[in-house]
Amino acid sequence: VRIAACVRAVILGATVMLANATLSSAGNLATGWDRMMDRKEGIARTELTLISVDPNTTSTDIDVSIRNSGQTSLGNFDKWDVLIRYYATSNDADLNLQWVSYVTTSTPATLQWTVEGIYSNAATRVKETYEPSLLNPGEAIILRSNVTPAIPGSTNNSISIGTPNGVSIPAPFTR
Repeated sequence: VRIAACVRAVILGATVMLANATLSSAGNLATGWDRMMDRKEGIARTELTLISVDPNTTSTDIDVSIRNSGQTSLGNFDKWDVLIRYYATSNDADLNLQWVSYVTTSTPATLQWTVEGIYSNAATRVKETYEPSLLNPGEAIILRSNVTPAIPGSTNNSISIGTPNGVSIPAPFTR
């Protein structure tokens, strides 16, 4: 009788532990699913439109103007990725691919980029007034990057910009 009671207690304890593990796993799965759906919804609500790429012909600066055409405000520029694919010699030879680091200074050094400004109208450089330092829907941002030495003329190049939520935009240009 005692042995049967001990066996029942062990089986009951194991059943409770198995049920607890199952409920914990289901909770973790639900949390993971919610996070994934939040990320997918953020990506679906984010849209960037390329306005222009202006490779300054007298220096090594490249300005990229982008409009936030989506419904999500974007910030955390230190978490953005900027990659420059460029040719170091004319005739599209000697291809380079460089990740460019973010800086807060107004003049980026070699292989750095910065936010030149956020504007309600990038063409006329009308500064944003609502939530400074955030790229809100309808606003435009000008990113300034630097490549030294200067990219030679008559080469086909591009800059790719990626946001922290996984949206990216290519910006092809010819210098």
